[in-house]
Amino acid sequence: IYMHEILYPVLQGYDSVMVDSDVTIIGSDQLFNEMMGRFFQEKFDKKPQTIITTKITQGIDNKHKQSKSLGNYIGLAHSPRDKFGRVMSIPDVLIDEYFRVYTDVPLEEIDRMAEQLSHSPKECKMKLAYAIVGRYHGHEAAVAERDWFEKTVSKGLVPDDIPTLSIVQPRHELLDIVAQARPGKSKGDSRRLIKQGGVDINGIKHTDPDAELIFKTNDVLKVGKRNWFRIEVVKLNELETEKLWMRPMRVEDVDLIQKFLPDWEIVKYLSHPGLSLKAAVDVAREVFRRVILQPEPKDEWIWKIQHKDEPEKIIGVAHLRRDSARGSENIWLDPEFRTPELMEQALHAVNEHAFSQLGFSDVVFKKAFAHASAPQDLDALRRRFMSMDATFRNRDTPEGIWGFTKEEWERQKEWFLTNRPEAALQTRAVNKRRKSARLDAHLDAIEDIVEDALEDRAEDREDAVEQKKRERDNAFAMKAASDKHAAELKQEEQRLAAETKAAEQKAKAEAKPVKPPKPRKLTTHPFLIGGTKPVPGKK
Repeated sequence: IYMHEILYPVLQGYDSVMVDSDVTIIGSDQLFNEMMGRFFQEKFDKKPQTIITTKITQGIDNKHKQSKSLGNYIGLAHSPRDKFGRVMSIPDVLIDEYFRVYTDVPLEEIDRMAEQLSHSPKECKMKLAYAIVGRYHGHEAAVAERDWFEKTVSKGLVPDDIPTLSIVQPRHELLDIVAQARPGKSKGDSRRLIKQGGVDINGIKHTDPDAELIFKTNDVLKVGKRNWFRIEVVKLNELETEKLWMRPMRVEDVDLIQKFLPDWEIVKYLSHPGLSLKAAVDVAREVFRRVILQPEPKDEWIWKIQHKDEPEKIIGVAHLRRDSARGSENIWLDPEFRTPELMEQALHAVNEHAFSQLGFSDVVFKKAFAHASAPQDLDALRRRFMSMDATFRNRDTPEGIWGFTKEEWERQKEWFLTNRPEAALQTRAVNKRRKSARLDAHLDAIEDIVEDALEDRAEDREDAVEQKKRERDNAFAMKAASDKHAAELKQEEQRLAAETKAAEQKAKAEAKPVKPPKPRKLTTHPFLIGGTKPVPGKK
């Protein structure tokens, strides 16, 4: 016997004491542990709990008993669809046992079903699933799940009420999408499922986990036998100004801007210093692919810039990253479209998104800004800073580094509204972002209120539990004190009784016996006044 085999029933039994258990429902294999609970409850002067045991049945894999850790169980908390599907996956040998244990179908009817079970087990299994779902969720739910199972699994049709799987980029490896659809499974398990033919897209099976596919919104992904997902390619981090569209760059867009790369000096700041221009271009292309293929960008973003008058043409690129040591922001525009107005709009859109949506605390340009834009744009930025009042200039960045903090960005916008209203970008997109920011602030305030209420409730619950514990401890202490006082009184009474008895015995032992007086002999005759002494020898 190992130590854990001794400690486990002791700890589980003590649980029954701490929760004041009245009734416990367990599998028959836990009977000894809960009997320990009854034993401890009696030791603590509590009423022993009532124990109800249930039959231990095999799991749906027919290899081990039902276990949550193994996943081979049908739980009360499972949805009607999960219950129905899990019942339909059990081996035929378990149908009779599951009928007897988990349904309220009369035993006579189960006995009559034995012959049907040997000829058509699938029909019996459908009846079993219907009975289990109907018992816990009602007749209507059982009918709905039976119809859903017959339409989707049996006939291979796609159900209408399937969940949505949102992705940021349309191009993904199949393994990444399947892993996203199965968050509780490992990538190795998902890879095996794909190779075994358990994944299809729009009815077409795919068996290569490393295949790079292009997904579209409303594509249907089927994973396993009864899990469907409707793909939705969300438009994340899209920006808009008065004259520009700024959308997240895709892999195919890298080839479209290929003709600009030889003249694009910013690539040297996306790669290692000292490389040749061709090598720097190749490294920059790989940097783009790495950033673009992120499932959900968190630290680095790349936008393609398009003019609203020519939306089919890419006129520039904006690059943003959280690593301020290397420069947070780089913006490049085609020389044909490089004007202060467009550069300012792109700069404003990226900064506003970085501060209001992505939670940036500061943005730093460094020298990359000089190469990413025309020199006159850098001069314009310098003039903008120098024309501002000294109190509005940013002093939080080191000497020689251009940039500003979130607070400085708000001051800049305020300064522009006052001094250059024509340069303030009051577009619908900006107003929409401000409205979104106000809504976010309102939601944050509501969330804070809810969190405070939940914390107060949790504290009240903890206080109530603590108060109950103190009351229980006080009751135990008072009872112990009362029992101790009663025991002391009883001992005192016994001591006094013993002393009294001992004193009585001692007094009795020391007392002298009283002898009766001896009868006195008469020396004269009672009828003689004078009397004479009797003569010895004479009567």
